[in-house]
Amino acid sequence: MTLALTGDSASGQIFILGDGYGITCADYFGRLAAMAGGKVRSLPTPVAIALFTALGNAQRAIGQPSELNAATVRMLNRQGTYSIEKARRLLGYVPIIDLDEGMARTEAWARAEGLL
Repeated sequence: MTLALTGDSASGQIFILGDGYGITCADYFGRLAAMAGGKVRSLPTPVAIALFTALGNAQRAIGQPSELNAATVRMLNRQGTYSIEKARRLLGYVPIIDLDEGMARTEAWARAEGLL
């Protein structure tokens, strides 16, 4: 964050920060679910799109904001991962904590806060 706030090359840019190893949404949310003693449940993509589009439309119809739509389902279902190369190149970003350590710290914090 400090690199992005203080670097001239960061102005107006969006950066992905992580440990440099890609992880799918399914793996990430699976890890979070496991922390809580659960597991991620899934639906076939066409069913999920229809369901969440209908729910999102219903929420918006009654004046509630909602990001439930086909694009959200597709984004969460994508198999690709995100690169930190831009942050490395423009900011000189070098990860110091890997995913496993970050998730362990997240779980410890959530437990200490009584969230798990």
